[in-house]
Amino acid sequence: MLRGLWVVRKEDGYVSMSRRFPLAERKHRKQSPAAPQPIPDDVELGSDLVSVAKAAKEHTENSPLYEHVLESSSGLWPMVVLESAGHLVAFLPLVPREALVLHEKAKAEARERGHGLWYHDAIAQALQPVPSVLLAMEAAAALAGVLSDHGKRKGEETWEETYQRAWRFVLDGIPAGSILDTSVENVEGMLNAQYAQKPRRRWF
Repeated sequence: MLRGLWVVRKEDGYVSMSRRFPLAERKHRKQSPAAPQPIPDDVELGSDLVSVAKAAKEHTENSPLYEHVLESSSGLWPMVVLESAGHLVAFLPLVPREALVLHEKAKAEARERGHGLWYHDAIAQALQPVPSVLLAMEAAAALAGVLSDHGKRKGEETWEETYQRAWRFVLDGIPAGSILDTSVENVEGMLNAQYAQKPRRRWF
């Protein structure tokens, strides 16, 4: 289950599309080991994600996991972030209390020992048993694929049409924050099949 998702333009931090899921957010607040911070508005979060993703990419000692699973300046974690076609695709999965506790412990130790490979291992151990993170990765990759298709369809599809296609995938593949399918083709095929089975309206 997801707490929210965002598609952010890298050049200016503008949030092209976003969706938040209140049910998952309520569950997070109930199980959070510390006082939960509200998710910032899109303007603040979009700018922050661009900065955090850029900083993570510049650290050569980071593991691939740490480059794509980030913590926002406001404390949102684990924020799954992928880059595609000049955008950042960010998914915030709901994770169990145990993972949040392990993450806070690793951060506290990092303040004393510094961020090294051991820190990346600690984060990996916290995330390994959490299926929602893997699903978020797969769904984010599918949405990133929709954006990357825009470059292959130059002259055929406007950015507005690309966003609409991405939005349809979100609405039908991730209803209420539950990831039903991580394949854009499967979701579109399912919708096309449902449309074809509907009786045509008679106008006369």
